[in-house]
Amino acid sequence: MDTIEKGFELPGKNILDHLVTVHRLQAFSPQYFQKSSGLFSYSEENRAAASFLGQNESMSPLITTVLPLTAPEKKELHSLNIETLIRFFSNPIRFILQQRLGIYLEETAGPLDRREDFELNFLDQYLVGLNLVEARLEGRNLTDYRPAQIAMGQLPHGDVGTYYYNELSSDVERFVNKIEALKGNSVADHLEARIDMGEYTLQARLPEIFDCGLLQVRYARQRPRDLLSAWIYHLIFCETAPLKFSPRSAIVFKNEAWQFEPLDHHKKILKNLLNTFEAGLEKPLHFFPVSSLEYIEQEQIKSKSRISALALARKKWQGSGDFARGESADPYYQVCFKSIDPLDQDFEDVSRAVFGPLLENATKQQI
Repeated sequence: MDTIEKGFELPGKNILDHLVTVHRLQAFSPQYFQKSSGLFSYSEENRAAASFLGQNESMSPLITTVLPLTAPEKKELHSLNIETLIRFFSNPIRFILQQRLGIYLEETAGPLDRREDFELNFLDQYLVGLNLVEARLEGRNLTDYRPAQIAMGQLPHGDVGTYYYNELSSDVERFVNKIEALKGNSVADHLEARIDMGEYTLQARLPEIFDCGLLQVRYARQRPRDLLSAWIYHLIFCETAPLKFSPRSAIVFKNEAWQFEPLDHHKKILKNLLNTFEAGLEKPLHFFPVSSLEYIEQEQIKSKSRISALALARKKWQGSGDFARGESADPYYQVCFKSIDPLDQDFEDVSRAVFGPLLENATKQQI
């Protein structure tokens, strides 16, 4: 190319611009299907993929009509395990794309790092910490448990791994001590629940019951989807708790604890959640746990105006550049909402319906 540029010329043009074609990284780049780009492709499959990328903001959403449930689907979904309901509310768009359309957008694993690890990344810290919490709650001594954890391969080798293990062990001990002080004695084993709710039959296996009630533990900072999971379990507990129990529940995070008091209208709340669940199986639900909780907290707890609450929810949805990844970056949300703004009236209504009763019946405290 250097030789051509020095030895030849094209009047009025750069010779290399005339001779060299710069191809795009992917064969489905929209540039291959635009007349003015100078590129071309005969691939129908790549043309379809290029049109799907949503480069044009006027692109239609993926799902534009209602997807009615078939009779077999209704029959299957009406006998519902509580974990299916929880999985739906953690990401309704992922649920409808996977369960109704068979679309899976999970990221594939990248190449293995050939370097020896000398530090523990955030994911490994969480996984190791989770293992230690479970071991400690089972009554194991964390010093004796170290060889088993090292054998799992999640810790760096040698003294570096020992250092991280000791640091995590100390933090886990503090965390478990808070839990032990809260839960008291075990008063009932796992309860099996089966609740008839009109067309639905809800089935669940509740965690162990302690003096404080139904207790769940998350060795992480508060996440809306975990909070919603604890709330749904609490509603089931209110229906199935033996008469001698006062159905209270709690979920403990690293930074705070949430407690739920007994309810007498739990079935009505459950029925509303089930109606929302069925609606979200037929069309994309404008419910996003992080943004929705932010909206309702600002409006209901902090008494912000609707406009202010919506603006703060939008910050959670959009993120702040490189510093905070917005909820909208989720690939499933991108597929359905890249060309539209989903934080609309439907978003407000569904957020109130799901998180409103939760916040009305919850108390939060820092730990």
